Amino acid sequence: MISHELSKLPRYAFTDPAGSSQKASSAKLKKIRALQASIVLAVDDIQRIFVIYSWAGRLVTSKYLDKLIQICDDYAPKKFGIEANAMQSLFAELVHDAAKRRLGAHKNKFMPISQPTKIDKFFRIRSTLEPVINEGRLFVPEHMTELLADLRGFPTIQHIDRIDCLASAVSLIPSRPLPERRTEEADALASYLRKSGAPSDYIEKRVKELY
Repeated sequence: MISHELSKLPRYAFTDPAGSSQKASSAKLKKIRALQASIVLAVDDIQRIFVIYSWAGRLVTSKYLDKLIQICDDYAPKKFGIEANAMQSLFAELVHDAAKRRLGAHKNKFMPISQPTKIDKFFRIRSTLEPVINEGRLFVPEHMTELLADLRGFPTIQHIDRIDCLASAVSLIPSRPLPERRTEEADALASYLRKSGAPSDYIEKRVKELY
């Protein structure tokens, strides 16, 4: 799928402000403390997920806030989740209020998201991403080398912030009823096979395999 087609798809974004207001007390802590991260996804009508923006780093609070509002303005997501556990909720409120003033209420899609604290983070990430990866529904551009490296190296990578943010963004995507999803997948598969010149009996067989 080419970029101009992706621009027409609904988008969902998430950001994790972890460490945005923390100060590291040593060079060692500066290397291992959590990164801020942001992800924007585009989703097509058969639930394929395309990563169209990925960032992780450390900015002072004011610069980070400006960056988030710019992302929201540029990509116009249907939802823009902000992790809001504990003290992060204060930052989520700050971003929401600033976006409302700068972008207007109609473009302010920021919403606080409290992550479950009784579920292991690694399990939450794995249980969210494994299904879409195993089903071949997650697409990451080759130029997003850091995100690709994180996906390949999880869970032994030093920073899981990008992966955690990706999983949280995926969780924002509304699921569709299974019969509806299967029907659309069957229609898309049949259309592809017809265009590729497959015989009708083969097309019928492949479509039946989806049900």
